[in-house]
Amino acid sequence: MNRAYTAVIRAHTRNDLLHRLIVALRAQTLPPSKIIIVDSSPDRAAFIGLDDATLEIVTYPDTEFNFSKAINIGLARSETDNTLIISSHIELSDAGVIERGLQLARQHGVEMFYWAPAVPPSVPEVAVAIDRRTFNGTNGLCNSISMVKTELCIERPFREEVFSAEDQEWAAHYFRERGGRILRISSPQVGYANPNHGSATWSELKVFNEQLALGHFVHRRFIYPDRILARALRGALALSRGRRDRARMHFRFAWAMTKANFVRPVVQSRYF
Repeated sequence: MNRAYTAVIRAHTRNDLLHRLIVALRAQTLPPSKIIIVDSSPDRAAFIGLDDATLEIVTYPDTEFNFSKAINIGLARSETDNTLIISSHIELSDAGVIERGLQLARQHGVEMFYWAPAVPPSVPEVAVAIDRRTFNGTNGLCNSISMVKTELCIERPFREEVFSAEDQEWAAHYFRERGGRILRISSPQVGYANPNHGSATWSELKVFNEQLALGHFVHRRFIYPDRILARALRGALALSRGRRDRARMHFRFAWAMTKANFVRPVVQSRYF
């Protein structure tokens, strides 16, 4: 597996996190040959001090934000066989993360791999190859941090109508059409530092958007009647407790899941 790679970072302000990630990437025992930042922020000051010959900042078009489009823009500018798709919210606490990932990929004979934070963080690193048989709809790929084959992702881009879980939809296509395997590396050296992560509202909406997209684009089981009923029951429980706004949210989700079984949902991508 070729060791050279380009890092594509999707970013939206959060200057401190972005700076920290770039420093961590450059400190890797195997740093990227180039870093491409696809920026959807109106604040150009966020990139002060980042100018470098190995760094390119691409302004996201003046259209509604879309995760797949942002990633596709970055991939189109990658000139290496491998591309590291990575979010500005990722934390790398060890300088050997990328190099070990490539070593594990060679050992398992795979052409693509991704990392997932270890749970709990104290457990050792574990690598498991996922294929069509073991793919459960959520473990196929992770655009928070994954190493992909640039050519494959350009030949078959991430679909822009897939408003969330676009990585899982792409993985499902890869398993189905190419019959390959993707390595999942659970690592205590990889963390997720999204400042919104502790917000109940943020978590609820993010999880729902992912479930809705998975159900329509990847596997219907995510929007089966039992899942819809569970949402409706949660709404009824919230209503009985006088939590009208929360009840309204659950009922809205249940209705959206019902419709998604028959028509493609149209939801704007959210940069959470």
